[in-house]
Amino acid sequence: MADFLAELCDTDRSNPFPVWDNGSVGYCFTQLVLNVLPHTALALASACYLNTPRSRWQSFTWSWECRIIISFVQVALFLFDVVTVIFFPNLKTLWLEVLVDSVAVIAWLIHGLAVGALSKSQYGRSLGPAILPFFAVLPAPALIIILIADCQTGQVTCSDYLSSWLRFILICAELTLLLVYLVVLVASQPGRDEMNPEQEPLLQDQSAGSEGEIMAEDGANWISHLFYFWMNPIMKRGYKLQINQPNDVYQLPLKLRTHDIEEHFQKCWQKCVLEEASKQEKKQRKSKSDGHQSIDGRQHIRRSSWRDQQTSEAAQKDATTPNVTKEVHLLSVLNKAFGCRFYSLGLLKFIGSMLGFAGPLLLNLLVTFMESDTQQMTKGVWYALGLFLSTFIGAVLLNQFNYRVMTISLMVRSALISAIYRKSLRVNTTTLSTFSVGEIVNFMSTDTDRIVNFFPIFHDLWSLPFQFGITLYLLYQQVGVTFLGGLVIGLLLVPLNKIIASKIMENSKKHLGQKDSRVRLMTEILFGMRVIKFYTWEKHFTEKVAEVREKELSRLKVIKYLDAVCVYMWAALPVVISILTFVTYALLGHQLTAATVFTVLALVGMLIQPLNNFPWVLNGILQAKVSLDRIQRFLQLSDQDLSTYYMTREPEDPDSAVELHDASFSWIPQEASGDSGTRLEGSLELLNLNLMVKQEQLIGVVGKVGCGKSSLIAAILGELNRLDGEVYISTQNKGFGLAAQEPWIQFTTIRENILFGNKYDAKQYQDVIEACALSEDLNILPNGDQTEVGESGVTLSGGQKARIALARAVYMEKELYLLDDPLAAVDKDVAKHLLEKCILGVLKDKTVILCTHRTEFLDMADVVVLMEDGRIVKTGTPNEILPKVEAYPTTKQKQTKKKAAVEDQHHMPIINDKEAMAGEELEIIILTKEVAFAKLMGLKDRHVFWPRWNASQGTKKQIANAFMATTVFFDVTPVGRIVNRFSSDLYCVDDTLPFILNIFLATTYGLFGTLLMISYSLPWILLVLVPLVILYFYMQRYYRFTSRELKRLTAITLSPIYTQFSETLTGLTTIRASRAVARFEEENTHRLELNQRCLYIGNTAVQWLDIRLQMIGVAVVTSIAIIAIIEHGLKRGNPGLVGLAMSYALSITNLLSGVISSFTQTETQMVSVERLDEYFTEIPIEPQEGHIEVPSSWPQHGVILFKDVVLKYREGLPHALDGISLKIGAGEKVGIVGRTGSGKSTLFLALFRLVELSEGQIFIDNIDIKTASLRDIR
Repeated sequence: MADFLAELCDTDRSNPFPVWDNGSVGYCFTQLVLNVLPHTALALASACYLNTPRSRWQSFTWSWECRIIISFVQVALFLFDVVTVIFFPNLKTLWLEVLVDSVAVIAWLIHGLAVGALSKSQYGRSLGPAILPFFAVLPAPALIIILIADCQTGQVTCSDYLSSWLRFILICAELTLLLVYLVVLVASQPGRDEMNPEQEPLLQDQSAGSEGEIMAEDGANWISHLFYFWMNPIMKRGYKLQINQPNDVYQLPLKLRTHDIEEHFQKCWQKCVLEEASKQEKKQRKSKSDGHQSIDGRQHIRRSSWRDQQTSEAAQKDATTPNVTKEVHLLSVLNKAFGCRFYSLGLLKFIGSMLGFAGPLLLNLLVTFMESDTQQMTKGVWYALGLFLSTFIGAVLLNQFNYRVMTISLMVRSALISAIYRKSLRVNTTTLSTFSVGEIVNFMSTDTDRIVNFFPIFHDLWSLPFQFGITLYLLYQQVGVTFLGGLVIGLLLVPLNKIIASKIMENSKKHLGQKDSRVRLMTEILFGMRVIKFYTWEKHFTEKVAEVREKELSRLKVIKYLDAVCVYMWAALPVVISILTFVTYALLGHQLTAATVFTVLALVGMLIQPLNNFPWVLNGILQAKVSLDRIQRFLQLSDQDLSTYYMTREPEDPDSAVELHDASFSWIPQEASGDSGTRLEGSLELLNLNLMVKQEQLIGVVGKVGCGKSSLIAAILGELNRLDGEVYISTQNKGFGLAAQEPWIQFTTIRENILFGNKYDAKQYQDVIEACALSEDLNILPNGDQTEVGESGVTLSGGQKARIALARAVYMEKELYLLDDPLAAVDKDVAKHLLEKCILGVLKDKTVILCTHRTEFLDMADVVVLMEDGRIVKTGTPNEILPKVEAYPTTKQKQTKKKAAVEDQHHMPIINDKEAMAGEELEIIILTKEVAFAKLMGLKDRHVFWPRWNASQGTKKQIANAFMATTVFFDVTPVGRIVNRFSSDLYCVDDTLPFILNIFLATTYGLFGTLLMISYSLPWILLVLVPLVILYFYMQRYYRFTSRELKRLTAITLSPIYTQFSETLTGLTTIRASRAVARFEEENTHRLELNQRCLYIGNTAVQWLDIRLQMIGVAVVTSIAIIAIIEHGLKRGNPGLVGLAMSYALSITNLLSGVISSFTQTETQMVSVERLDEYFTEIPIEPQEGHIEVPSSWPQHGVILFKDVVLKYREGLPHALDGISLKIGAGEKVGIVGRTGSGKSTLFLALFRLVELSEGQIFIDNIDIKTASLRDIR
């Protein structure tokens, strides 16, 4: 080192680095310490701000401009100085000058770029980070010292060399620029560079968070990227419990924005479709004869040749496009969209894994060094330094690998969920009916999660065998071929593992199918909960769910047992290999040394990870393959193609609004109809429909129940499979105003339901409210039109829901309206109002097709269409058609009464399903007391004949608790939220939580054992371990608080996605008819991005913790090496104990990370347990048992007495029944009448105790029903 400095500085070897020389500071000391070090610090500090994000609101101020100019002028001066030195090589310190100037050039170049980035960021309002100006002017003393020394020695004034004069001028210019830099800083006060209040943006930058924070990692410097310093503010807020809502977390980085990922994924999908179409086209060219075959054998002869050609081309397009789509594999699209970025991460995995092998090799060298007394101490220092660098760099690289894989996994998750939602919006009703809501929800939850979980383990598929091979090679280097005995045992386990893996895959498919059945059953039960409670069917459906659940658990049990066998075999293998290796090595006559033993132990320990993880990798890949195929099957469904469904040519009559020419339709999906030409049993077809509707006409469609009226509406909407004929709609691009037979109401306010995404126009809105007879209803509601309705409008009566759905359609101002029996759920007066004020009023200039059974309101129709068995029987004026309608009231009133009397004798008068589920309006309800209660008593005992279900008693009890919740609970709780409990949360409890808990216990015991062995081997290590343990304890507490809150927010933001998805699936027809698909996709994107934000920050918090724990591990390994070297220098070291401690310390990094990660994951997964426990223990439960036991013959007479009955559905709502008092004698027949929302249905809810009374009493045969059990009452 002395020789190097003497040659570099041209000094004496006895004093190569003088600090003071000839009455002044030494020149070499000035250049290396006072010049090079400040410039190095300036370069490093400036590099940290190169990635500062740009803010669109910042102006380019003069102070920043001056600093940028000074920086690049300094670059030019130092470059010129280098050129001067090189071309005039008269200096003895040539290489010293080149070194100093080169460092200065790099430093000022980086500084100029950093200042340019800072000037366009939010730092532009101030002087920026104070550390940069400090390091920028720090080289000034060195320049001053050089100038003074040159003047004192007369080197410049007495020199004849041009280079000396040039360098003197350059140094003066450099010093002058530093002084100007300092003057600019002093003159530029912070207030002068701040933005004026008038320049402040009205809206915050979209790249900023809720509190003006930058988007997650965007803009962070490279050091912050490596150690996640940008996460410190959010971690601090989490520790202080200040993360209370999703907007408290960072915005997503630009590369993770959901909208951009959707567009990228769809573009890649289209590219794959085009590539596949190109391949098919090449195949078709080779076989031209096949290309001319008929596409559809059911094509009929058309009336003109040009129409023949048009229909044939459309049919060919219909047949080709879906086939091309089916040939596109989801895996190919994912590969094209994210493959290049994902595969490139394998380089990080490779380097990090290779550095992991440096530990055992350096351990061998270190123990050999301690066994030898002749090696120099410098070798031990180099070995310790090598251990530090290998563990440090490896930890950083593998941490970055995990983080980058996590970001790609989130991209895939966003792409898949968006694609599934997008597909569900674009597939017509007939095709989508092959999947249930529960199945599609599982596609978005379980199947997507399994595919996402595949990405972290993909690189293990090649890296684990690679690590295995390298480890075996190193073992061969240490002990020769003696390890082959253990290797043979490992190879024998491979075919057995393959058999187990295939069994796991088979059972996984069946398990997912049973889970779909359970979720589908739970969804149906939740939608029909009122019917179940009316008839006391809770026990039956509890056992039914428990039966499906028992089958699901039996499959899960098989999977877990197979997993356990697989893991046990591979985990026990390293122990077997170690024993066989040492025994064989000793029997062959070799001497076991400490270096050999502990190196082999370390290498065999490295086999644990590949051997333990490989079964899980195979299992995860198999599960991902199953889920990928399931989603693939859904995404391959044919989209609704309205361009081929509707006729494109203009009709002969320009005033035509709707035309059907020999049109036939079917509810059978296109795929099914293509496979089989026969008609499926029970499916309705519309055959040979011919209909012409002119603009501004009112068309009435009548016929018996099931004749095809609603199917006609669906055919016009494009929701059916068109078999033949032509359909023309003049305004199909603008959409339709649809009022469906089953009103679809969103879980939002009444106003938002009516506006349906359109702008609010006060006058138009009020006109619609009046026309749809909603004024009085809104006045009764507590918050008027701002009242939030429950899911599917459960807090509204049937008539209110029908009128809100009608108002929504009217407010859209479409040209064509399709009204499917909107008058059925309202009384006669309201129906008359709707006809006069709405259909014949607001919609008088619109084309309206009205399907109804209430033919008394069709006298004003322009045309009436009579349908029967899927055919249009006759079309004509009301006078021609209405007398022929079988249900025409003027001719069939007596028959209707006779029919009702017969039904009273043969059928039980139960409440209609619609009325039970949603409180449908009753125009007149006739209740015969003797018959009613006798039949209800029969229903009460019907469960005796139900089969016994052999299900888990614990599961039955949990489900029974959920079923016993009050009706109000189901009214105010979205079905999607409850389904989420029984899908995602239950999956966590079934699968994820036991898996994580197992890892936590294993790593905890491993960590305790490791610390014990290290402390025993090197007691001095306790000086390092004690503070590290304290740091470890506080670090995990700091992390756990934030992790728990982020997990909670992730779960909270996940439920709205499922809720909206379930809501969308039930209202698909309305959404597509109103052409609101794009808006619903945007809403889904917004909800998904909010969930992605919480999930991204939560996953990044795991990496934030991991890198810090890795650094603790690095500190332990390095400390052991240093203590070992010190003990060796003091002649106290024991190589065997050092090897033992180091062999355990090499695995402490993974153990430290594993314990805290598994513990926090276990804690966060316990949130799912809490959420399930909340539904089982904390939800409001109906009081099941009564205070008295009623006799078996009760009620004997059926006398009902209402005494001052007051009822309200929940706190804050007005009374639905207000002081009702009445008495109904035995055998009386009572009619209950009243307008919509007057409380007719509420009387039955009170009588069945579906809602408990606020005040008053109800007696049946002198027994207060509140004192009897619910089972007896219902």
